[in-house]
Amino acid sequence: MAIVGPGVMQQVCDAFGGQTIYIPHTAPDPERDHRICTEFNEVIHEATSVGSAYIHVGVTEGLSPRTVQRVICGRN
Repeated sequence: MAIVGPGVMQQVCDAFGGQTIYIPHTAPDPERDHRICTEFNEVIHEATSVGSAYIHVGVTEGLSPRTVQRVICGRN
């Protein structure tokens, strides 16, 4: 079963041949990330700490605080 065509596969081989690359389970979701950043910015003013803001947003979005932190830092 081919997911990408031979031309794209050759480009991947040329760029990453012989290397290990990470492919996440889900594609990036810019809308979700924007929602998380917006909520974090709203919550941080009322939170007792940055950590509690990560926890609050994580609970709201069904994510771990670490995942929220990665989104906020732009490393999602």
